[in-house]
Amino acid sequence: MLYTAYDYNRSIPFEKHRFYGLVFEAYFEKHDSSKPIRSRDKLSGLNFDGFDSILRYIGYKCLKRIGVKFSEDNILNTIREAKDFCGNFNFSESNLLKDLVSSVPLFCKEGSYYKWAHKSLLEYFAARFIYCDTKQKQESFLTSIYNDDDIDKYSNMLDLYYDIDYKGFSQSIMLPFLEEYVEYHDKHYPKEPILSTDIIEARIGLFYPYYEVGIIREKYYYTNNKQRDFSKSVFQYINNKNSELRGENKQHAWYAACGQYDAFVSLACCKSRKYVTLSKLIQNKKSKLFSDYKCEPTKIDKNFFPKNKFYSITEVMSEIENKDLFCLINCLLLNSNSYYLNYDNVKEEINILKKEIDCSNNTLNLLAEL
Repeated sequence: MLYTAYDYNRSIPFEKHRFYGLVFEAYFEKHDSSKPIRSRDKLSGLNFDGFDSILRYIGYKCLKRIGVKFSEDNILNTIREAKDFCGNFNFSESNLLKDLVSSVPLFCKEGSYYKWAHKSLLEYFAARFIYCDTKQKQESFLTSIYNDDDIDKYSNMLDLYYDIDYKGFSQSIMLPFLEEYVEYHDKHYPKEPILSTDIIEARIGLFYPYYEVGIIREKYYYTNNKQRDFSKSVFQYINNKNSELRGENKQHAWYAACGQYDAFVSLACCKSRKYVTLSKLIQNKKSKLFSDYKCEPTKIDKNFFPKNKFYSITEVMSEIENKDLFCLINCLLLNSNSYYLNYDNVKEEINILKKEIDCSNNTLNLLAEL
C-alpha cells in the first residue's frame, strides 16, 4: 500500500486516514494505468463516490460481524445490503465483486474465499461509515462500541475515527472513559492518606485497569531469545484463573501483563479490554493526560510474600500501612503498565470537553432558529 500511494501521489500523508484514502484513490484511478483506457472501465459502472459509499457499508459490516475473510455468497449478500442501504445505485453485485478483485483491487481471492487486501482498509471504511452514514444515530453507534466487551477489535478503527471526527470521538468515547476514571479515583482515594500524594496517585492510576494482581516471589528466566518465560507455577495460576473466569464472564478471561521487580513477579488480571485498549489509544493522542511513575526507593524484605505462593491483591489501597510493601506493589504494577492517567489533567480535560459540547449544542440551537 505504501508503494501504491507513493507511486500515485509522490508523497505520503502523515495522518493515517488520509493515507488510506489516498490508497483507495490510487487503486481506483491508476491500478491499470499501463493498459488501454477501456480496460480500466468498471464492470459495475460505479464512479469513485459510488464505490466509496458501498465500501463504507461493507467495511462496517465486516468489522462488526463478518471479519476479513468471507465466502462468495456472504460477500455478495453484503454488497446487496449495501446497495439497499445506499438506495441510489443500480449495478450487478457480481460485477462489483469482480471490480473489487481486479480493477479496484481492495479484495483478493484465495481459493473459493475472498478477503480484504489489508484489514486496515476495512477499518478505514468502517470509521467513515460511522462518520458519514449514521446521521442522528452516530452517538449510539459509538456508545455501543465503547460498551462492547470485545472493544479490542475496534482499536485501529477508533484510532482512525479520532482523526476523522475528533468531536464525535471525544463526546462518545473519551469523555465517558475519563469520567469513569474520576469516579474510580474518588471512590478509592483514602480519606486520611498516610503516604505521600504521588505514591497514592500512582497506585490508583496503575491499578485502574485491573481487578486483581497476583504476586509471587519467583525468579524469571529467558529461553532461546524468546519473550520472558515464567515458571510453571505462574502459568498454572493463569490457566486455573482463566478457566474460573471464563465461566463467569468472558470479558474478564484474559490477562494484560506481567511485571518483575527484584525477586518478585506479578500477574495483572484485567477487568475489561476497554481500559487497556482506550488507555493506549488516548495516550498516543493526548499524552499529557498520563504520568510516568518513578519507583520510590524500596527496602525489599524477602518475607513480604511466601516463596512460590501467590499473594492476591484485589483492594486498590492494599498494604497502605507498610510503605515499602505498598511501593513494591506499585513497582510491580509499573512493570505491567508503564503509564497511568493523571487525575488533575483528566479533570481539566473533562471540563474542556464539556465546554466544547456545550458550545457545539449552542451552535446547533442557533442554526435551528434560523
